[in-house]
This record gives sequence, structure tokens and C-alpha cells, in this order.
Amino acid sequence: MGRGTARALALALVMTSVAGARARTCVADATDGMTWCRTTSHRDGVDVAYAVVDGSSTFDVWVRATFSGDVAPGSDGWAAVGAGASMAAGDVATSKGSAAVEYLRLTGRGTPTSGCGSGCAVMNATIASAANSRTITFRYRDANASRGATKDLIWATGGGGFAQHAPSARGTLRVDFRSGTATAGGSKVKRDVAHGTLMLVAWGALNPLAAGFARMKFLFPNGKWFLGHSIGVLLGGIVFGAACIHLVTANYDGHVQTDTFDSHQKLGIAVMFLWATQFLLGVFRPNKEPKDGNRFGFIPTSWRRSWYIAHAVLGPVTLVLATVTVVLGAVVIGNKWDGSADSGVKFLAGGGVYGLLTAVWVIIALGVWRDRIAKTSNGVDNYGIGDSTLDESETNAR
Repeated sequence: MGRGTARALALALVMTSVAGARARTCVADATDGMTWCRTTSHRDGVDVAYAVVDGSSTFDVWVRATFSGDVAPGSDGWAAVGAGASMAAGDVATSKGSAAVEYLRLTGRGTPTSGCGSGCAVMNATIASAANSRTITFRYRDANASRGATKDLIWATGGGGFAQHAPSARGTLRVDFRSGTATAGGSKVKRDVAHGTLMLVAWGALNPLAAGFARMKFLFPNGKWFLGHSIGVLLGGIVFGAACIHLVTANYDGHVQTDTFDSHQKLGIAVMFLWATQFLLGVFRPNKEPKDGNRFGFIPTSWRRSWYIAHAVLGPVTLVLATVTVVLGAVVIGNKWDGSADSGVKFLAGGGVYGLLTAVWVIIALGVWRDRIAKTSNGVDNYGIGDSTLDESETNAR
């Protein structure tokens, strides 16, 4: 076989495989004369296909979205789909029961009430309902985008009247209209998983272990407990700070307002203030020994008892509230991304949070138990807040 013949055969094989791939994803529909291409890699129950309008040099496609399975709206329910990446901004075509199509503009988390009006990105919508599914077909145009652009679609379904949807019955798709690939709100999944993971590390491991070292003064004598406590507080603060910065800088408008999310949000704010108070109490603690004088020149030693009580009480309160906040966060993620294949969602919502919390607190409990044994063996009340003995001063850090 000659070299030219081999190249021709190889080219023919490549073209055949490409044509075969396209034939598997794009099919001509004789009823409307368009070639519909199904997108891939998105949520079960949401089937999206598109057809590029021939002859257009800018973005102009027909989109057909079918909702079935656990996101089927039912005969009396509603469905909405259209252009947009979040509830903050978008244009959607809505279908409510047997009513006619309505075009609405998304401006926030609440139920949309404003009509799409002029400049609406979606148009010419039709509805097709079956026993266990509903299909909305609409035209999506953007004169400022290229023909094969990547665009975001937003969708939601619900039962009964047109009201707030369930956390798991909504989502976004980022569709590459050139290749047909789609990801189901991938960036927002990663965003929520990153926030949840950082908070879990901070309040499920580092800060509890830091607090545990303060109850193991005999197990880790000669200031070693204070070193462990300080390192844990420092690392926990860094991770907690990173999670808070991520929370501020990320776009969190996509959350659904539920009682669980509302409680998680309010407790999270409370934990931030409590942690800041605890951290400042640790930094500005009075000296233990009167001979050392006032700390920083203005904090008298006589305040040591009051400081100790405040620091000892506020610590457990902060940890309990933070633990509840982390657990509620896992519930929020589980409800919001129900059905997601993301490994982070599966870990956080599938028991990983509870497993880590249990393991860390078991370790702390064993450490405190061993510390009690060491305390009894040494015979020194190292937990007192009065005048220190020589041995106690050597054992405790100041």
C-alpha cells in the first residue's frame, strides 16, 4: 500500500468516525425541518436539545427542554426554563398547568412577577405535555454572541401554584452550543463544596482539637499543650478566614431561602462574632503571675479569674454552635444538589461531615480521659486559677 493511499484511508476513517459521532447526537426532525442535537453530562430528568438556526452569523438557536422523573411538574405544576446563570438575572419561558406560555424576567430570589418585555432573550415558546413529562421549546437569540457560543440556561419546576420551587428541582446548565457538551451548574457545585469543606476543616477538626489541647495540660506538660492549642487556633483561624473570604467574594445568589438555610446563615454570623471574641480574649489575656505585671501595660493580673471564666464558657458555646452550623450546611448542600454526581457533595451530604465530627470528638474525649489519669498520677491541680505552685508554673504556659 502506498503512502498516499494510507493517508487517504486514515482520513476517510477519521471522517467516518466524526460523522458517526455526530449522527449519534444530532438527528434531523422531519416535522420541523431542524436538526436537533442533544446535550450531554447534565442532571437526570432534564433532557436538553438544541437546533442552530441556519444562515445566522450570531447566536440563534432553538432549545427544547424536557422535564421528567423527579423534576416532572405534573399536570397542575409549573416549569420554567430560559437564559441565565442565576435568579439574579435571566429571561425564562414558563408553563403553568394548562395556561399559555408566559415570559418572565428574573431579578432576584423571589418569585418572578415582571414580564420579559422588549429585548427578551427567549421567544416563540411552545409547550408539549405528556403523562409524566413536560417539554418547553423556545428560541434563544443573542446578537452580541457568536454562532457557537457557550451559554448558561436556568430551569426550575414545581407542583401546584407558581411559587418557590424545591431545592432539588432547579439548576443551571452551561452549554457549549458548538460541541453539545453541558455541565450542570458545575461552578456553583464546586463553590458550595469549597465553602463546606473549608468550614468542616476549621470547625470539624482544627478548632475542636485546639480546644481539646487546653484540657490536656498533664498529657502535654511543660507548655506543650499551649503550643498545640496555639497552633490549632492559628490554623483554624486561617482556614475559617479563607472560608469567610470565599463566602464574601463568591456569588451566592443561587441559594433557595428555606428555614434550614436561614438558620445556617444566622448561626454562621453568630459563630463569626463569637470566634472573633474568643480570639481577642486569647490575645489580650491577663498574665497569670502578679510578678509579671500588666500584660501590654494595661491589662491587670486581677482580671485573670474573670477572663478565665469568660474564655472557658465562651469556647464550648462557640464550638457547639459551629458544629450545628456545619451540620445544617451539610443538609443545605444535600437538599440543593440532590442527585449530583459530584464527589464533594456526596461526601459532605452523604455522611462525611458526621463521620469526621464523630472521629475528632472521640479523639478529644480519649485525650481528656488520659489527661485525667496523668493528672491523678502527678497529684497537682493544674486546672486551678489561683496562685500557681512552682510545678504548676512550669507545666502551664502563660
